[in-house]
Amino acid sequence: GEHVEIETYLRPISRYLRRVRTCVAGIFLPHATVQGRTAMLTAALGIPLVVSDDVETHRRLYGATAVRWYDVSGATRLAARLLEDPEFRQVVGSAARAAVVEYDVRECRARLETALRSVPVRAGRLVAEGNP
Repeated sequence: GEHVEIETYLRPISRYLRRVRTCVAGIFLPHATVQGRTAMLTAALGIPLVVSDDVETHRRLYGATAVRWYDVSGATRLAARLLEDPEFRQVVGSAARAAVVEYDVRECRARLETALRSVPVRAGRLVAEGNP
């Protein structure tokens, strides 16, 4: 049956990835240096996650389950709902999986190229605003 486990980050990454693949749902409430990798990885797998809302990646991928990093009660309520409500779990996981496409390398490259085309160039150098 289903059960709840609490784990810290596992190393090496291959061990972490094997463990994450077995999850039905998760909670990730970091309060310091966050890169968004955990949220992107779980989103790619369609795993619903309760996340801290202080990271843009978290908000974009898991907006319905994002809480302040210190809101343990809110995180607990959402985690319980993910475990008890299969429809909510499916909606959150599917939405995250659809949204993670935004972080695809091709998508990111296209946005960067668009942004760079909008920056004026003089004599082969980028021109910063207010810097001729």
